[in-house]
Amino acid sequence: GPGLKRSGIACVNCGAGTYTVEMDTATSCNTCTAGQTSISPFTACVDCGAGETSAGSGGACTNCDGGKYKTLASAAQCMDCPANSDTGSITGSITESDCLADAGFTGSADSVVICQKGKYKTTATSPAACTDCARGTFNPNKGSSLASACVGCSTGTFSTILASEVGTDCQNCPSNSDSPRSAGTLAECLGVAGYAGSGASVVACQPGTYKEAKVSGEACARCPVTKPDSASASVAVGECTICPANQFVVPGSGCTDCQPDTTVVNNVCICNVGFFQLSPSTCLPCRYKSRCPGGAVCASDSYDNSSACSTCAANFYSVADTCQACPEN
Repeated sequence: GPGLKRSGIACVNCGAGTYTVEMDTATSCNTCTAGQTSISPFTACVDCGAGETSAGSGGACTNCDGGKYKTLASAAQCMDCPANSDTGSITGSITESDCLADAGFTGSADSVVICQKGKYKTTATSPAACTDCARGTFNPNKGSSLASACVGCSTGTFSTILASEVGTDCQNCPSNSDSPRSAGTLAECLGVAGYAGSGASVVACQPGTYKEAKVSGEACARCPVTKPDSASASVAVGECTICPANQFVVPGSGCTDCQPDTTVVNNVCICNVGFFQLSPSTCLPCRYKSRCPGGAVCASDSYDNSSACSTCAANFYSVADTCQACPEN
């Protein structure tokens, strides 16, 4: 009967994807066309359902392969996903929205678009947005699928621009500073040897200090006490020297000249013989040079220190360039 075929003296059922309509005479089953199958009692073909198809060689309908979809039950074949999209491991898709963007692209179905310059996307079969290249990098190409497509600014430069498309966005660090590759802020420009600070605040090491580190924001170190002097922007402790004659040390500033008519004693400028020291920076010529041995004292207690040894102390009177004690009573 219908749905059967004769096999010797017996009748057997046609299988899925095949059928018969004859009564008692069929010796073979007819094959359904592509996109159709048959089910018991195998007397007619039916269309494959949504997400399914068949090859037209017999058998049941099977899921659409990955990268394909079919939205309705029909004899139509599964449709390919739009360009640059895929369903990944999903088979039997019944909607185009299962078609998700490849790496280097974003979106799904018919809204898939390429990642623009300055961006990239590493994940495949994903509608996720493209990722911006980080500050300090740039990407001049569209459709990038690797983070390494974002090229780092070279050493000595930096860029604060997110999703930069061109290398010209990388700016040079200020003078006397340097930066690592892919620097994304001005603050990453650090002082070279002999210079301290970072960014716009890089300054030369002052006299009496030095800095050996080639690229760092660390402060300048003071020269040793035994060798307190150095030139500006010194790059090594070996550049520290002793102070020249008649100079004294100002900590952190190197050696400084004493004023004329003075001599350095224990790192202090002392007025020479014949001068009276009114202040650390003022030497007053004495009227009577023999009364002034140097510094802020007079030659004896008979002279008045407050007058730079020019007058006698109380109970003394002047005789030529000396002071004599007054008689008793």
